[in-house]
Amino acid sequence: MLKRARFTAILLCILCTLSPSSFSDTAFDTAFNKHRLVMLLIKPETGRITKANMAASQFYGYSIKQLESMNIQQINMLSTTQVAKERETAKAENRNYFIFRHQAASSVKTVQVYSSPISINKQTLIFSIVRDMSSERLLQDQLWHYQQSLENMVDEQVIDLKEKSKQQLMYFLFRLTALALMIIFLVYLLKRKAKADLKIKALSQIVEHSPMSIAILNDESNIIYNNKEFEYQQLLRKNSITSEKPNFIDSYSKTNPHLVEVAQSMKQRSAWQGELMSVDVEGKEYWEFTNIYPLSATENNSRHVVISQDITYIKENEKDLRLASTVFHTATEAVMICDANSNILAINKAFSNITGYLETDVIGKKPSLLKSGRHDAEFYNSMYIALKTDGYWQGEICNRRKNGELYYEWLSVTALTSPTGEFEAYVSLFSDITKRKKAEHKIFQQANYDSLTGLANRYLFSSQLEHCINVAHRESSQLAVFFIDLDGFKRINDNFGHSQGDELLKGVAQRLNGILRKSDTISRLGGDEFAVILPNKNDIYAIDKVANKIIEEIAEPFSLGAHKGYVTASIGISIYPEDSTQPEVLVKNADIAMYRAKAKGRNNFQLFTREMDEAVRLRCQLETELREAIQNNQLSVCFQPIHHSSSEHLSYVEALVRWNHPEKGAISPAKFIPIAEEVGLINKIGELVLDRACHAAASWKTMVAHSPGVAVNISSIQFKQENFVEQVMQYLKKYNLAPQKLILEITESLLIDDDIQAYNQLLKFSQLGIKISLDDFGTGYSSLSYLKRFPVKVLKVDKSFIQDVSQESCDTRLIGAIYSIADSLKLDIVAEGVETEFQLDQIKRFGEGFIQGYIFSKPLSYQALTEYLLTQPLSKMPEKSATDEAETLAG
Repeated sequence: MLKRARFTAILLCILCTLSPSSFSDTAFDTAFNKHRLVMLLIKPETGRITKANMAASQFYGYSIKQLESMNIQQINMLSTTQVAKERETAKAENRNYFIFRHQAASSVKTVQVYSSPISINKQTLIFSIVRDMSSERLLQDQLWHYQQSLENMVDEQVIDLKEKSKQQLMYFLFRLTALALMIIFLVYLLKRKAKADLKIKALSQIVEHSPMSIAILNDESNIIYNNKEFEYQQLLRKNSITSEKPNFIDSYSKTNPHLVEVAQSMKQRSAWQGELMSVDVEGKEYWEFTNIYPLSATENNSRHVVISQDITYIKENEKDLRLASTVFHTATEAVMICDANSNILAINKAFSNITGYLETDVIGKKPSLLKSGRHDAEFYNSMYIALKTDGYWQGEICNRRKNGELYYEWLSVTALTSPTGEFEAYVSLFSDITKRKKAEHKIFQQANYDSLTGLANRYLFSSQLEHCINVAHRESSQLAVFFIDLDGFKRINDNFGHSQGDELLKGVAQRLNGILRKSDTISRLGGDEFAVILPNKNDIYAIDKVANKIIEEIAEPFSLGAHKGYVTASIGISIYPEDSTQPEVLVKNADIAMYRAKAKGRNNFQLFTREMDEAVRLRCQLETELREAIQNNQLSVCFQPIHHSSSEHLSYVEALVRWNHPEKGAISPAKFIPIAEEVGLINKIGELVLDRACHAAASWKTMVAHSPGVAVNISSIQFKQENFVEQVMQYLKKYNLAPQKLILEITESLLIDDDIQAYNQLLKFSQLGIKISLDDFGTGYSSLSYLKRFPVKVLKVDKSFIQDVSQESCDTRLIGAIYSIADSLKLDIVAEGVETEFQLDQIKRFGEGFIQGYIFSKPLSYQALTEYLLTQPLSKMPEKSATDEAETLAG
């Protein structure tokens, strides 16, 4: 029992050496205050008791406060010389404990004292564990006394019997008397021995059922006795002790290579203590702290006693503590520990890296030194309430580094409580999210604002419009949506480049910001389209005023480097709730009104009306029906004759597409061709016309000797296809039609772009023998430079000029100018829309050319044109026949 207590004390001493660095550590305080062993912390210089636990108070009979006001010399009854002698004795006996006499409040006690130096808060103290051994020493003394007395008595009786055997006869009566006395004494001794046996049995049961592993070894380290705990530990090591002479050393040799040192110590009959590692039946490691002591004057060849205890849990705790310490110091998250009064107790390296404060700067101070001033008292009060009620708070907070720089952190604070529920400490973990906040801000800007102008983008505009509509609904007010499109912006890009175009867009944004209020939302939807939300606009005249101001400001010239750029604004306006209560519909209606403003001549604004919506609805309906018409082959091609002006004979025909709607009847190309160009159907229509025109021209070759050629209108979209030349050649090859029989009519818009691809394709057509006719000349961007630069062979005078020629008002000056240009450039010329004899006579005065119009024929179907062709009198043909002229025109 003594050795078991010795081991327990030693083990606790070792455990105590693993104490934390400060009294504030909850685990250390709990272990110190609540442990049943008597524990004292003593100043080595003065002997002053600085801390005592509750067990010490109960043991000595003094309160903790009284003990912490005393010196150890007031308790230890040994003098300084006696203390020194006891230390020498302990050293000689290889003991790590001392035996002292301590003065308690009501008695003197013999104690074992285990002392070890410990560093707490950078202060070295003596950590002592005191154990009462008074009862054990008394029991031991009694056992030795009774055993010695028994042996002495037995020896005396043996001598006495020998002496009395010689004098049996003489001293018979004396022997009877002595025998009676002896019997009485033996009965007494037997009673005493029975009591001693009971005590030994009790001690044996204590050893047998001890939670410590205990075994006795002989000289060969074989186990000659072990208790149940030792056997259990052996079974865990897969090493049953049922064999006749199990060996202690062998059971550990596989997992402890240093056992040679243990064997050597046992051979020298010296004590050994240390840690031994084993592997259990599941393959898991577990550790034991083992003490091996030599025995002397024992029977049965007992030489050593082994006392060990499982310290796996302690080792795991040590590992956890090391890991926790490593994590604390190496964690990328900053850690700050504060006491119950919010004084900083500890920080890690990440804290210093993030805040710039070193440990010496913050220990003992309040976390408020990090305050940035960006949060009010209510913010910190809510944090305090959450910690008190929930014991936890987390959130985003803005603080200030040591250098004054602001930073954002994601902070988690946990309150630690004592077993009694009182707040003992606060642990704060935080990470620097400044970069993430900046990235989020950048992503927000990119997601919600236009990178060029800084205005709201389409997404943010939609969100703001929905919000403003909700506010207007609650307040029963109005709001206006402006849809702004810049007129002439493409010209800026074409003339000055896209970089200058971007500068102009920035300038527009600046002017809009200068005109409108901060409560108004300005957005760039894309390209040169802008949108504005004007909330609380119940006055229609105020809306007019804002729109006119925008138009005036944007019309002012923009400085674009060394140049000045001019654009105007076409604005469409829709009103909530009159025009719609839905955001998408309001924007759509404003867009419709904007297109009406462009149709009205641009540089103006238009308010949305229901008539506009109806027009758009009809247009959408027409688009759907046009798609069905193409799919159902409802489009047809007719041909209008073109006659020579002097011979009046047929020269060639123009192929014209027609749409005869099954319900609405004939629909003008002026209505559906722009829609086809806008929605991407023009290529299909163009291919249909080109195919049927080539087919018709090829069929006429078999009917007359000099068949007419055919002119086909080509959209600029169709013409700009990369493979358009190959498409045309496929149709010519398909119907075996000579290139000279085909004329392609284009508009001036194709030439104004000055596109190198368009020029190359025109050149290819010219080289193949296909002539190019410039349609509607004089109504677009007429320029003599285009006529000289591009391989154009035919000019068509637009019918708008011809319609102005009548007997009441005969102004032919523009027509004469166009004829002069054609004559100068040696170009053929065609007059469109000639309907009267007067108009025909006036045209003939300008020289030879070609006439197209109702004066000769309306557009005819293929069958009707075929019949018309066969009715042409050959006798009226001039010396150079009309068909020859047509071939000349086409070739």
